[in-house]
This record gives sequence, structure tokens and C-alpha cells, in this order.
Amino acid sequence: GRGQPTDIHGTWTAELRNGEAFLQVRTTPPPDWDRSNGDRDGGWNMGQSFPIDQMAGLPANNDQLTAAAVKFELRREAGTLAFDGSFRDGRGAGLFTFAPRDAYVTEMKSLGYNDDLPLWRRYQLAVHDVGPRYIRDLKTEGYDKLTLDQVQRAKSHGVTIDYIRGIKGEGFRTAQLETLVRTRDHGVTAEYIKAMKAEGYGATTLEEFVRTRDHGVTQAYVQAMKKAGFSSATIDDLVRAKDHGVTPEFVTEI
Repeated sequence: GRGQPTDIHGTWTAELRNGEAFLQVRTTPPPDWDRSNGDRDGGWNMGQSFPIDQMAGLPANNDQLTAAAVKFELRREAGTLAFDGSFRDGRGAGLFTFAPRDAYVTEMKSLGYNDDLPLWRRYQLAVHDVGPRYIRDLKTEGYDKLTLDQVQRAKSHGVTIDYIRGIKGEGFRTAQLETLVRTRDHGVTAEYIKAMKAEGYGATTLEEFVRTRDHGVTQAYVQAMKKAGFSSATIDDLVRAKDHGVTPEFVTEI
């Protein structure tokens, strides 16, 4: 229809550190974007860290890269982002274009996704690395019959297969995908759950862990409060104490 872009291009910046590239891409949404498509998680600006080896064309092990003309690619199932620009002392900027991969639409259809996939949608799916691989992995973990929006939402919120397995490994084997999007957003990781369990707080629902995490009740806080003499405090006591600004230092002073 009117306003469908025939090509997608934009600007990028990147910062190299410790073998990773923090990459930001920006592009302008198509003119008919707001009216027909709601939010779909923004999708026009993306900032993410990648291992350097995913950026075909960038030299590895050079956090101080300086180069006047650089070309590199980010290859995804939905298509390839091709970048060119320059770097100075590990910081780069320039322009990029997106080339869709034809086989992608067929692959998605064969998995039951008959969504209209115009160029901008394929660009978004490439940026968030949504495709057959992630969909198949989700299915293996028991998440099936998902809409493409649900899949993209989970992926763009950082619900990786490792994240799912970690949470399941802590005993939450039947968590809904939408619940995992929420726990991930709130910073509840398998490590956090493990650490809290080690202090004797094994909540029975993920929502309880979201609550303690949101209130700043971390393993360090629990340990310090125990040291200050609150070894029998319940999790509710600790949430209340933290809310009222009760610090271990304050307790020790009293």
C-alpha cells in the first residue's frame, strides 16, 4: 500500500569493549506505521551488545579499532544489515542498509506464521533476531502456538532459551512466556532466585521474587540484616524494612 518503504536504511553507532560491540541502529518508521500497527515494542531504535564474532568483517580483539573505512554485516534469518562507516579508538559510526532474505517468508509460513511480512516487519524481526531457530527452541521448551508478536516481545525483552532453562531449573517449570517477559524485565534471574534460596527464602511464585527484587531485597541486604541480628525476619519483614529505609547500618546504630 501507500507508504511502504522500498528500502530500509539508517544510521549506526558502535562501541567496542571486551570482545563485544555495543551497537545502536536508528531508522525512520514507515509513514503508515502509527495508524496501522500499534507499538510492537518500538523496533526502530535498537541498542544491544553482540559478541564481535557476530559482526562479520570487524577484526576481533581490537577494542581500540581505528579505521577510516569499515564495512561489516550482521546476518540474521530475516535478512542482513550491512554497515559502513569509520572507527576511532573503538568507537564507530556510519550508515547501514537492510537486505531481506527471500527464503525467510517461506520458512516462517512452514512454521505456521502466515503474517503479512512487509519489508519493515522483516527488518524488525532481523534486528531482534526472531526467526525459525528461536521459534523451534521455544517449542522445545513447551511454548507453542504463539503469535509472532508474542515471540518478538519475548525475544526483544531478553527472554533467551538459556534464561528460560535457568528459571525452569529453579523449579518454575510451568511459567507462562508472558510471565517470563515480566520477570526478565524486573531483573529476576536464576542467579537471583538461587541466591535468595541460599538465604532461606524460597518463594513459591515468580511474582513473589518480582516483588522482593523490585523492593531491592537482594542477597547482600538479607545477609547484612542477618548480621545485624534479624536472622528470623520473614521476607515480608524485609520488604517492609527496605521500604521504610531500614538499612543494616541504621539497625546496628540503634
